[in-house]
Amino acid sequence: MKTFAFRRKIIAGFLCITIGVCGCRTSDDSSFTYSTHIKQIEQNPHYQSWAHYLGDPERTHFSILSQIDTSNVNQLVPAWHYVSGEVSTERTTQIQTNPLIVGNTLYGISPANSLFSLNAATGEMRWEFNPPGIDQTGLGLSRGMVYWTDENREQARVFYASGYQLYAIDAENGKRIDSFGNKGFVDLRVGLGRDPKKVPIVMTTPGVIYKNLLITGHRTSESPGA
Repeated sequence: MKTFAFRRKIIAGFLCITIGVCGCRTSDDSSFTYSTHIKQIEQNPHYQSWAHYLGDPERTHFSILSQIDTSNVNQLVPAWHYVSGEVSTERTTQIQTNPLIVGNTLYGISPANSLFSLNAATGEMRWEFNPPGIDQTGLGLSRGMVYWTDENREQARVFYASGYQLYAIDAENGKRIDSFGNKGFVDLRVGLGRDPKKVPIVMTTPGVIYKNLLITGHRTSESPGA
């Protein structure tokens, strides 16, 4: 019994030390307070826009924008609407895309996987990119895209996929970036050690960018040979 009680005291002491260390210090060895945390959030530019898939690099769906709240949401009226078209009567079509807002521009994807750019204030189309070939997703499904700029913000690109083809599109004019992959796209089936035509791969969810690396996943068949 004495041994058991002694072990309990050791464990309790360890927990107290751990909580004290974790609760009072941050990674830069500065004191952590609630107000400091709120200030860090308010100063983070990722929470003041929607330039990433699902809002921010961590995909938290969070924004500090507060112009619309519970006191005035019932007063909202349509400012404009955009009709993407491309709704098929022969199969199911849908939009699951989470649009991006970069500055005054909205980027979205239509039911047929066409990438489009709109003036976010007026809804006026800036450009549209229609991927060549037949949609391989089966549903016209693409959940989003990735926006990238270089360090000097002289180049801006939108990366998105239609089926197994990953495209790099100029964010200003909607043209393919010829210096990327095979004249603007990469076949995600290539380089996997088997005949690309027999690899069942589609990319429906956008990847992430780390420095100058684009990291992506994909969807494949659940049957043998995937």
